[in-house]
Amino acid sequence: MTTDLQLHGATQDAAAVARQVTQAPDEGALSDGLVRVRARLERHRASGGRRGAAWGAVFATAASVLLVVTWKMVALRKQPMALAYRVAGAELLGEGYIRPRAGEHPRVSFSEGSVVALADDARMRVVASDDRGGHLALEEGEIRAEIVHRAGARWTFEAGPYSVDVRGTSFSLDWRGADGWLELRLMTGLLDIHTPWSPAPIVLNGGQRLTIRSADHEVTIRDLGDLSAVAERAVAPTGTKNALDAPGPLAAAPKAGLGNPGAAPKAHRASWSDRMASGDLQSIVDEAVEHGVEATVMERTSEELAVLEATARYRNRSDIARRALLAQRARFPGSPRAKEAAFLLGRMAESADGPAAGGWYERYLSEDPEGAFAAEATGRDMIVTQRISGIDRARPLAEVYLKRWPTGAYAELARSILNGS
Repeated sequence: MTTDLQLHGATQDAAAVARQVTQAPDEGALSDGLVRVRARLERHRASGGRRGAAWGAVFATAASVLLVVTWKMVALRKQPMALAYRVAGAELLGEGYIRPRAGEHPRVSFSEGSVVALADDARMRVVASDDRGGHLALEEGEIRAEIVHRAGARWTFEAGPYSVDVRGTSFSLDWRGADGWLELRLMTGLLDIHTPWSPAPIVLNGGQRLTIRSADHEVTIRDLGDLSAVAERAVAPTGTKNALDAPGPLAAAPKAGLGNPGAAPKAHRASWSDRMASGDLQSIVDEAVEHGVEATVMERTSEELAVLEATARYRNRSDIARRALLAQRARFPGSPRAKEAAFLLGRMAESADGPAAGGWYERYLSEDPEGAFAAEATGRDMIVTQRISGIDRARPLAEVYLKRWPTGAYAELARSILNGS
């Protein structure tokens, strides 16, 4: 009886040790756990005589198995789970294809809270999903996405030859394959757009709209509120619908930060990219001013300077935005962001009606003649030159523009300059 009680106690000890295993598998820790179990059983076996020794060997083996099984179960629970998703107002077909049902505001909801709404004409499929995010392919039409910002999250949206890397944002994406036309409206956050002809991605910041014409590789970026006719297509893409303008859960969702300029800054000190993605814009500007703008632009990384420039521009601090762009060029010469900074400095000078805009556009074109903003820089340079120096000086730029982008956004203006009107 005494021996049975001792062995029962040994079993309880082994189970207790197994329950203490709460960390992911590691060979050293597993070996240590087995030694601890066997040591306890050895003590019980030594005090239990011959019968205890026989049964002790059996229980030692059983305890080892129990420990390993418990360990594996803990490891399984700790493995990251892929995001699950469900579809409403649409049919989920094979290989992740989603077919919207007209008039039902189709949407795809992911388990961590992200939502993608589809227009009635959209054709999309979920290529893959894992614990970090999803990979979605838009084959045609328009979608609107609210992607939850999480540390380590990674989402990719494909549209024709383009891919969009998402870090936690609110945006709409419209792709018309027949016209070779893409439009992306970014409400909050940061996006990287990869094109087949540009070695570096195009960085889009919250509050901006991007359009790309595949035929001539023309990229146009405007603020969301900029409705100037020159930035629009002469003819709307075939089959464009406004189904996503209908009221729905996404349309009713408040947009953080950009739509609430008076919101108090968050108390936490997350990275600038994280704060911009969540709409906490003012704290970025406040931090730069508190530390000193000159010191800030000399210490921050290239990506942080890009965030500071965009944030300062949205908060009407053009002085800080300009310093960030100049620091980008001085500290990171030859980099894609430094080249892009020349273009942005031109836009800034032009908006202030300054004669320096043309010089910045020409500098950008000399540094990156095949860059993503080549068409935009040439067109804007043409406008500035005509305004400051007259139509005769603008004609060479008009000829270059029409030769390279005959159907571009500035084509009609270029023709009018060549015709003398």
